[in-house]
Amino acid sequence: MWVYMGKPFKWVSCGKFGCWAITSGGLAYFRVGVTGSNHGGDSWVNTGGSFKQLDTGVRGEVYAVDDAGQVYTREGVTENLPYGTKWSKFGNMLFSHVSVGEKSVVAAASNGYDYWLDIP
Repeated sequence: MWVYMGKPFKWVSCGKFGCWAITSGGLAYFRVGVTGSNHGGDSWVNTGGSFKQLDTGVRGEVYAVDDAGQVYTREGVTENLPYGTKWSKFGNMLFSHVSVGEKSVVAAASNGYDYWLDIP
C-alpha cells in the first residue's frame, strides 16, 4: 500500500544514505530516520537550494540542477550526516538533467548533447 509522506514532491531519488526529494516549489529535502524497521522515516529536512532535478547514487553522491541549468553537488554527505553540509556549484556547463551512477555522472545538456564525468 502506498503511504503519503507529507509533502508534494515533483522529484525523488534514493541512494546509499537515503532519499532526496524536490518540492513543486523547487526546495530540496532529505528524509531522515529511515531504518530497516522504519522504511518511511521520520521527517524531511530542508537542505536549502532551489532545484528542478536531482539524483543520488549508490556511493552517496548527490548532484542537482537549478532552473538556470547550473549543476550543484552536496558536500559533506556521510553515513553520520546523510544530508551533508552545503550545496556547491559544480563547473560552468549548463544541463537539463543529471544521473548519478556507481562511478560516473551523466548529464544532458539543453543543446541535445550528453556528457559524462568520472567520479573518483
